[in-house]
Amino acid sequence: MNGLMIQGDSGKSFIATGLCRFLTRRGLRVRAVRLHAYGSRRLHSS
Repeated sequence: MNGLMIQGDSGKSFIATGLCRFLTRRGLRVRAVRLHAYGSRRLHSS
C-alpha cells in the first residue's frame, strides 16, 4: 500500500491515530499528515 486517506465528518483523528499505531506495531513505517482545512492561503487569496 502506497497511501491511505481518511475522510469524514467526525472521528478522523481518533481512527487515524489508532490505525497508525496498529501499522507501526506491525513493523511498517507510518507518516501522518494533517492538511489545513481551508487549503493554501496563496491559492485562495483575493
